[in-house]
Amino acid sequence: MTINEHELIDGFSSSKENTLGLIINDSVIWNKEIEDTHMYHLKNKLDYYINYIKNKNYKSMFPKDDFGAFSIELRSEYKLPLNALIYIRKLEKELEPFNIEIPIKISGSGSC
Repeated sequence: MTINEHELIDGFSSSKENTLGLIINDSVIWNKEIEDTHMYHLKNKLDYYINYIKNKNYKSMFPKDDFGAFSIELRSEYKLPLNALIYIRKLEKELEPFNIEIPIKISGSGSC
């Protein structure tokens, strides 16, 4: 899956009890030429995941589970630019009432 496939969940994880983890895989390099497009795709992907959680669409896969918290883990091969980090932290604050966190994991050594 890629960042521009907005309506697909890239993966699931369950590292904490009672927490459903969703994974976004982002292997696209962050650079100035495509930063706006990259942000567009990231926002749309996050919106899809948030609506997936809020609408309890996960119940089709986990019908017996009653999750109390959610994690949308952004796995990126490249360091995110400041505006992306600011956006994610602001969004995470807005999602606090829904017990949704957005951890970021950088897997590569690349930078923008």
